[in-house]
Amino acid sequence: MQLSLPFTRSQQLGFDEFVEAPGTDAVRFLADPGEAHALVVGAPGTGKTHLLTAACQQAYQQEQQAAYIPLADTDTLTPAILQGLASFDLVCVDDLDRVAGQPEWETALFNCYNECDAGAARLVVAGTGAAQEIGFQLPDLVSRLRAALVLRTSPLDDEEAVVALRRRAAFASFELPDAVARFLLRRIPRDMPTLVRALDALAEHTFAEQRKVTVPSARAWLEQQQID
Repeated sequence: MQLSLPFTRSQQLGFDEFVEAPGTDAVRFLADPGEAHALVVGAPGTGKTHLLTAACQQAYQQEQQAAYIPLADTDTLTPAILQGLASFDLVCVDDLDRVAGQPEWETALFNCYNECDAGAARLVVAGTGAAQEIGFQLPDLVSRLRAALVLRTSPLDDEEAVVALRRRAAFASFELPDAVARFLLRRIPRDMPTLVRALDALAEHTFAEQRKVTVPSARAWLEQQQID
């Protein structure tokens, strides 16, 4: 697999670690390489990046070429990053909102869509809303994105969040008891990115201490921390 930008450990989570809210079906569609171009839509922290990078992971496992491009990094990227991707099997472009209203980026996205459409690449993009909702101005780009399959992500309820935390912990070989997961939900802001950062930090601390995590040990650790 060729990646336009390197993965971090958190970006290696697969579809098995993703927990979907009822009524959404993004995993089934994204896991099927025969599906059409897709636009993943959802509020911040609902798993869009996880889905895109999981799709790249699956492509890697199937010995396909995939590119993951996070437009949140536009301070260090130029629109040229979207060129020459038609030979890939999968192209994932994250954080569309960051470039809406910027003519050079919108033109580059439009050209990327056309190149993928003409070649063999499946294009999957993600943002917080439909093209017109997040402020794209180029009519042809809006038209292309409207033609894509729309997949929605939703916030998790408490039970789903517990499952998500425990799956992520298992991925990192960290044994997270149900009671500790529920304790974290009660004590930490309920958005998943904050919970995940706390979980990763707790796991690192627990591994360093070389002991199992319990509610008392998690409470003692949390009292010494300031979770951003």
